[in-house]
Amino acid sequence: MRAALLTLTASLLLFLSNPAECRAELSEKEITAIFLSNVLGYVEWTGASTDAYTICMVADDDMKNILRNHLAARKPGSRISVRSLDTSRNTSGCSAVYIDDISNPKGGSSIIKNAMEHQVLTIGNGAGFINDGGLIQIKFEKRRLVLSLNRTASQDYRINFNPRLVSLARFVR
Repeated sequence: MRAALLTLTASLLLFLSNPAECRAELSEKEITAIFLSNVLGYVEWTGASTDAYTICMVADDDMKNILRNHLAARKPGSRISVRSLDTSRNTSGCSAVYIDDISNPKGGSSIIKNAMEHQVLTIGNGAGFINDGGLIQIKFEKRRLVLSLNRTASQDYRINFNPRLVSLARFVR
């Protein structure tokens, strides 16, 4: 029990970059935004430049705005931008794509397939996200962020996970 608590505490500290965000109750969307803005530093794109990042979103406007506000509150000169994924679902130009299961109830398998072709990190919260070929699945249990990683698929994407990120995952495929 103590080890689990230490792991959860370490994972939250790993992804909290702004002391102002360390208040008692963060919403799941706020925690997701913090995770999305920090996880990029724990991923390596083989043969790709990482001078600036674009997180493409298939999510409701509230989630997009929370992420934008979080990024604006970070240190000046953030190299991360946010945009909605257009109706074509083409992930070209994205560093990562976040697929919210509520905003995309039919699943993201076509987006995931397109992301693999463009070497885009895929992050989602749908129950079958890893089985569909997604790379990072996030979910909440008792208000705690729980990660699953798909290292098998990451080889096809030519994306590598930092060992620190791997150590925080509950499930690694």
